[in-house]
Amino acid sequence: MLMNYARGALLCAAAIAIAIAILWFVDGNDQANAPRGHRAAISQVHFAEPPAAQEAPEQVDKQQAETAEVPEIDRLDAQGFSKLHRAAMGGRLSDAKKLLAQGASPAVQQKKFQGTPLQYAASAGHAEVVQLLIKAGAKVDARDSQGRTPLTWAADKGNVDATRKLVEAKADVRAVNNGGWTPLHYAMSRRHQEVAQLLVDNGAKLDALNVQRKTPLELAPDMELKLPAEAPEKR
Repeated sequence: MLMNYARGALLCAAAIAIAIAILWFVDGNDQANAPRGHRAAISQVHFAEPPAAQEAPEQVDKQQAETAEVPEIDRLDAQGFSKLHRAAMGGRLSDAKKLLAQGASPAVQQKKFQGTPLQYAASAGHAEVVQLLIKAGAKVDARDSQGRTPLTWAADKGNVDATRKLVEAKADVRAVNNGGWTPLHYAMSRRHQEVAQLLVDNGAKLDALNVQRKTPLELAPDMELKLPAEAPEKR
């Protein structure tokens, strides 16, 4: 019986060896008959990586069409800013004037936060650029991706002159962002007293509630502000 088992094992091993030899021979012939540049590819075909994913033709066409529709002067750079954004945030008044004269749009939005040149000028405290952009037709209550207006940006940074220019242009002092914060919330939370007083003098509400149920006054309870005199009752 042991002899039978040994004989069977030898036969199985021989069969496997013959099969391997046949496969090697076939693969060798394929390699020899293939064009020189393709020989390596045949033996490695099962190990080739899948081709890189490509965007659908319609998606590429849409992106190209959107880019083509934007005037060259309003094209965004690698960081998502237009030339007018750069001039506004840098306080370059003469450059901003030239760009506007050449047709740059004051409504162009930054790619990530969707802020306009006016919002960046207000944040940087460049009051003259703020005034220029307002005269050029910039929306004083334009919203960014978080619902913040140029006045909110100015108040957050404590820029008094920029805040004043926006208030004079009838910017909404009670505008709320996506979290229910008004410009006064930002001014009080940053302890920008002069800006806060300017906002209160122009109608900002000290008791406005944000989504956390906090009022501007609660964010800085020790800040001393002069409340506007109440209008006398009509008789």
